[in-house]
Amino acid sequence: MPVHNRSERQIYCRHKVRCKNAAHKDEKGRSFPAKRDVFGCGCPIYGRLTITHPDTNEVLCKFADGSLSRYNITTREFAEELFNRWTMAALNGRETPNEANRQLKKIKQACDYFLSELRTNMEGKLKPWHVGIKKKKKTDRPTVKKYKVLLDKLVLWSAENKLTLLREIDDLLPFVQSWTGRKLPIGKVLDKSVLCRSKEQELLKQVFRRWVELGFIAEKDNPALRLKPISVPDPDPHPYDPAQKKRIFEEAEKIQNPVWRIRIMAVLLLCDYMSAGLSDTLTVERKRITARGISFFRKKTGVYVDAELPDFVLQALNEVDPASEKYVFWSGKATLKTLVSHYTLKLQEVYKAAGIPEGQRSHEWRHTLAQDMLENGSTMEEVQIALGHKRLGTTEKFYTKLSQKRHDQSNAAKRKLWTTRGSFAPATRG
Repeated sequence: MPVHNRSERQIYCRHKVRCKNAAHKDEKGRSFPAKRDVFGCGCPIYGRLTITHPDTNEVLCKFADGSLSRYNITTREFAEELFNRWTMAALNGRETPNEANRQLKKIKQACDYFLSELRTNMEGKLKPWHVGIKKKKKTDRPTVKKYKVLLDKLVLWSAENKLTLLREIDDLLPFVQSWTGRKLPIGKVLDKSVLCRSKEQELLKQVFRRWVELGFIAEKDNPALRLKPISVPDPDPHPYDPAQKKRIFEEAEKIQNPVWRIRIMAVLLLCDYMSAGLSDTLTVERKRITARGISFFRKKTGVYVDAELPDFVLQALNEVDPASEKYVFWSGKATLKTLVSHYTLKLQEVYKAAGIPEGQRSHEWRHTLAQDMLENGSTMEEVQIALGHKRLGTTEKFYTKLSQKRHDQSNAAKRKLWTTRGSFAPATRG
């Protein structure tokens, strides 16, 4: 019986966001995929190569989705020539690049290479709020920072356990169990939440998966495969009731600084009626404001949302002194994270004065709108569009249990059915 050959060769270009060949959307929101088979624009070239024995189908060499920049590859022709050399070396029994990497790759070297490759991939993929910051000071993107914090902890933990080579790590569970939360100014260290622990473990698995693709460790020796998933309970939404909303707006009216009073009132009204997250609310562009509402793309999902607003909300928004020519609340000089943190502190003061339980936050406004829409007869599809969810399942997951009125109506319909359909229950014994 012939053996199926699993050899594979693919060379493609990963275009930067500002490249004309990158994936993009037009003004009508139509998506156009990246032209990965177009070269010569200066974007990094990547390749995927799997070489198998023609008779036994044994994998002799594997190079998966790796950047060829470290081999000084700048054209497709050079990449083809490099893959040809690797193919001849593997078929003739000589050492391939992956085997050499697997023998002597140190943990620190592997971490540095991963971060270097990640920064290269992220180059040019800057959001509008990062462009000005990137020119002024060298700061990593938030995605790179997450990996850097994780890998710094891995290097420190490895040194404490006297581990030098990547292949010497055979169990990652002690490393995962050593994670702690952030340290407070008073010296107290918080416990890391289950959600944060789960997300960080997934990042760790991605790192080791990439090292396997690069050939730094063998797939059978990947210790991340033995980590069990951390189950995270679904968070229960806590929408604001009318009394809580009334107290929040009353406390916002008591803010002494008139500039901040106008700003906080406008933010609260937008959170209540626009159904957007705090980051989307604070980065509202002035050109997106019309006579009927605001249109925007959610930063988390990229979904287009057209939010119609009452006149008094638009009037409160017009009373705000714009922070810049482009944005209403954001000057563009600070990072988005700094902007959100600054407003979060201001809003927390209002919530605390209004007697809102700790743990409830600005995101609860989205839950409140969802509940109000469902209570007033809206469908799940209408709530999904209003909140900007990509999938209907996300909306159903969080908000099906919110609308008690819908459950009451369902139970009433079932009770009505009891009187119209016959009963097949056995007669009671005397």
